[in-house]
Order: sequence, then C-alpha cells, then structure tokens
Amino acid sequence: MPPYLAMPYFHLSKLPLTTKVGLTMFYLSLVAGFVFVGFSYYPMVSQHAYDQSKNMLGNDIGPGDAYRDHFAPQELAREVMKKQGASEADIEQGVRDQKEGQKRKASDTVHPHSFLMPVIFFILIHLMEMTTLWQKAKIPLYVVCGVCMIITVFAPLIVLSAPGLAIPCFVAMYVMLTCFAAMALGPLYPMWFVKT
Repeated sequence: MPPYLAMPYFHLSKLPLTTKVGLTMFYLSLVAGFVFVGFSYYPMVSQHAYDQSKNMLGNDIGPGDAYRDHFAPQELAREVMKKQGASEADIEQGVRDQKEGQKRKASDTVHPHSFLMPVIFFILIHLMEMTTLWQKAKIPLYVVCGVCMIITVFAPLIVLSAPGLAIPCFVAMYVMLTCFAAMALGPLYPMWFVKT
C-alpha cells in the first residue's frame, strides 16, 4: 500500500492483476457480510422478538419494538411468578438477576465488536484513500459512517439504558452498512474500469 502523501499520484488501475483480484475478493466478501447482516441477521433477530412477544404476551409489536426487545427484553413477568406462588422477595430477586443478565449479554456483544468494527472501518478508509472518487464527499462520508458505527457498536448498551433509542440505533446500523458497502464497492470502478 502506498504512503498517504503519495495517494494523489497513485491509481488502483496500476496495481498488478494479482493484487486487483485479491482486493476484489476482499471487497466482495465484506459486501456479502454487510448484506447478510442487513437483510438476514437483523430481520431474523427482530422477527424472533416479534414472534416471542406475540406468542407469549399476546401483544402485536412493531419492528422497532422487536429490535428494542432483542437488546432489552421485557421485564420478568411478575404476574406469572405470583401465580406460581413466588414471594415478593423472590420476584424482586428474579428481576434483579434478569437485569444483570441483560447487562452481561449486552457487554459480551459490545466487547468484541468495539475492536473489530474500527479495524474494518480503518481498512475501508485506507482503501478509499487510494481512489480519487468522491473527494469532496469523503469527509462527510467518513464522519457519518464513523458516528453510525459507534452507535451501532454500542447499541446493545444504549437500548438497554434508553429503550426509546432503539429506532435511531436501528437506522444508524443500516446507514453504517450502506456507507461500508459504498466504501467497499467504490474502489472497484477505478481499479478495473478507469485507465490512467
């Protein structure tokens, strides 16, 4: 990879064929991951929360609530525990245990992603800097993508603390995936189709 100061004088089309093929496979594998997360994983997660709510609570919730419930599930059903003969102290202990479990689950989700996502972001920025595409749009693209990435990474903790922010977190995740896909696909055009 060339030094950053050499970027304006460098062009992806001048790369050896082996490097072009390798980078293309890298870009396409990243895009495949983004597509999986955006169109398979998160809808599946939301659908599970939606079905669980509908079946167990008899409550028809929307996709925003389903997303929220995935990260911040409903509080322990006190009425059910009372019917089963649980004491008030047992119910309160159950609620405390459940909330502690939710915090651990959220932290376990955030921990690896808080390191992995910035690495992917850095790689995509580095590869975008090897192009002259969207020169005036790169700074806003990087800022929007970076902010949405941070929101997405910390979404489990954000939603757990403030369930009303589930929809903004959901939107931020899709904006981040769109920015990542643009940054992954953008360099393919100058690499393969623009000659200098």
